[in-house]
Amino acid sequence: MRRALSAVAAIALVAGIATAQPHPHGYATGQINFSKTATEPIVSIIDAAGNVVTSVAVGTNNCHGLVMGPKNELLYASELDGGIYMIDPMTGTNLGTFVTLAGVNPRDLTFDQNGDLFIGSTAAGDNLYKVDGVTQAVTTLFGFGTGWDIGEGGVNIDIDTGELLVLGDGNGDPLWRMNRDGSSYTTIATGMVTRYGFAQHIPTGDIYSGTGGSDYLRLLPAGTSVSSVWISQPNASNMYCVKCDRASAATQTLVGGLWGSTSNGNGVETVDIATKTVTSLNSTITSSIYEIEILYRKNVSSARGNAAGQWTLYVHVPEDATKRYNLVVGASGVRPGVGFASGRTAYLNPDILTFTGLTFGLAPFLQTTSNPGSLRGTLDNLGKDTATLDLSALGPAANGTRLWFLVLTEDSSAPEGFGTITDPHVIKIEGL
Repeated sequence: MRRALSAVAAIALVAGIATAQPHPHGYATGQINFSKTATEPIVSIIDAAGNVVTSVAVGTNNCHGLVMGPKNELLYASELDGGIYMIDPMTGTNLGTFVTLAGVNPRDLTFDQNGDLFIGSTAAGDNLYKVDGVTQAVTTLFGFGTGWDIGEGGVNIDIDTGELLVLGDGNGDPLWRMNRDGSSYTTIATGMVTRYGFAQHIPTGDIYSGTGGSDYLRLLPAGTSVSSVWISQPNASNMYCVKCDRASAATQTLVGGLWGSTSNGNGVETVDIATKTVTSLNSTITSSIYEIEILYRKNVSSARGNAAGQWTLYVHVPEDATKRYNLVVGASGVRPGVGFASGRTAYLNPDILTFTGLTFGLAPFLQTTSNPGSLRGTLDNLGKDTATLDLSALGPAANGTRLWFLVLTEDSSAPEGFGTITDPHVIKIEGL
């Protein structure tokens, strides 16, 4: 039965029919804290329509960094006290402090394949920091001196390489690709007119960045080094930060937070990438927004295991709780992916690894926790499961190889029997 149903998933990656849905759970926004006290909310949880569900006041200053963690906890950076705090993304419950970097003015945040946190900054040398996901040990990776504001414009993982994309806010606003171990970097572009957040569009590799002034949004096409105004300011507010919604959706959408006066609305807007149509959500946020995150954006993430070459994969699709799913893996990149009749696309290029895994399994190298020996697992009542990736037996020759993972959830009410198609997640094999 497992092989038969997994073979259907393999067929779906070729023929492909599925429903097309963006992330349905809403957003988290990081705001400016005018009073600079611990009583004014600096993070708000809002629903998909833009209504504030709850707000959080932990921290003492502006929230410039906001990211979903490997286990889909929500982390945010408080500028003045340097705290990186954790909260439950649905309730706003304080889950404690992840780490404190006093005096560095933490900015944007991102997690890598190992569960390590990377933090941009605008003080104490304007460095890029790495925080070990297990020990919380802090390492300074890059520092070019005052004025470079490394990571103030954003820090992300490049879906194509598994390395860092880092946007500065000074000295020409450069965009760098940086190795996660701090060994080297390359300048990709300059003149980005940075504010506080950018996004890599998985279907194209293009970079969209929030800006100040009248630019609203800028675009850096993949493979180029010069950005340009993509949308001029459509209202009296500026889009300071931006994220891409689910890549597989038939309608590709950006979501961003606004900076402006309360009369202009400091809420959330979405942008249809194909038509450039801007839609304002029904938001009651009264403070300007520095950062935005899509709740449960990372349906597949990972953290290092107990030995080199081992990782734990975290699967979390809350909208498909208790459903079966297929874990898909490939070694051939994400574009062009596989198109579906509904207009949706699975951004993973199927290869022999993909079809072998879906048809016969890849145990003991890769298997789900809920169904050991198989890549077909079951989500629990919260929509969670894990999988283990153990490549420790492969040896040094495998180092540098990249693998991409995504999940297809099974839904008998959806065309072809599959519901959610997640964004891909990349792991670069290293340390063997």
